[in-house]
Amino acid sequence: MLRTRFVAAWHGREGQLAEAPTLAIQSSDYWDAFYAGDAENTGVLMGEVAGVIRSVESAGRVIDDMVGQAERLLADGPRRIVD
Repeated sequence: MLRTRFVAAWHGREGQLAEAPTLAIQSSDYWDAFYAGDAENTGVLMGEVAGVIRSVESAGRVIDDMVGQAERLLADGPRRIVD
């Protein structure tokens, strides 16, 4: 789990979070944040994502790689069209 504001606030106090009155309020706030894209106020699972990270590259290197891949795919043009 990514250490977000929500996780930091409730880590170690999971029992209190599970109490019905608290859970009702926090669940509503959590899902509102989730649907708003507010990652700091939700829980972000990292297990599946972390498994695909092979290296840490600079932003410039990532962009260069993406552009290179796009250029190769575009060069294949008509061969990539599926009817």
